[in-house]
Amino acid sequence: MKKITRTTTAFITAFFVLLAVSPSSALEGDETKNSANFAGWFSSAIENRVLDELSGELVLNVEKVKALIPSRFKSPQKFDSLDIAIPAQNRMGDMMFVNVTFMSGGRAVSRVNIPVTVKATMEVVVASRNIKKGAIINEDSLALERRAVGRGYKKYLSDFSAIVGLSATRNIRATSPMKADYVARPAVVRSGDMVTVVAQAGSMRITTRGHAKQDGNIGEWIQVVNLESRKIISARVSAPGEVTVEF
Repeated sequence: MKKITRTTTAFITAFFVLLAVSPSSALEGDETKNSANFAGWFSSAIENRVLDELSGELVLNVEKVKALIPSRFKSPQKFDSLDIAIPAQNRMGDMMFVNVTFMSGGRAVSRVNIPVTVKATMEVVVASRNIKKGAIINEDSLALERRAVGRGYKKYLSDFSAIVGLSATRNIRATSPMKADYVARPAVVRSGDMVTVVAQAGSMRITTRGHAKQDGNIGEWIQVVNLESRKIISARVSAPGEVTVEF
């Protein structure tokens, strides 16, 4: 009698999540391969393992997982377990592919890629109104909605606190889900600002006035027009309203 088992590999590579399953005890001997029940068992084995894996993603609500077994698919005559591998690059999406290896006595006897459809939702932060590039985002600009998501779901933001007080890096249309690259720390120097240009050499410190041509945060290099020489120089933002050049 074949039993349901789970095997654990000594390690899991960065590219695959490995899961193992053996034929159900309800299907014995050649009946496992020949019974009409095999297709149902095979589908369930894949769906349950995918569901188990995705259920570990706490932000997701996985509503449906369905394995699409090709109509012409035939299992090998002899096998005692399956290795179900989910490539990391498609761990989530409307459609993912799992790699199934049929094992017999610890040896691979057949491999097949099976498509699996996945329907999952998560609560995401969306823009409640149009937001202009450079605008500082506040709670009134945001709303929380449950949306269907695909493989890029980790890019979506689900917490107001991760966004409020940041600056929009692009124009954002109302109802758009907010992504991590849509926001950034507000620039402490903005293009067009008058700044103090500090030239530092050892203990010598010289200051002049400049006109910022780019936005910048502390530590970033921007272009500044030296108002005395009228030359464009590169300077590092050192404080709000201040940039530094070194020589």
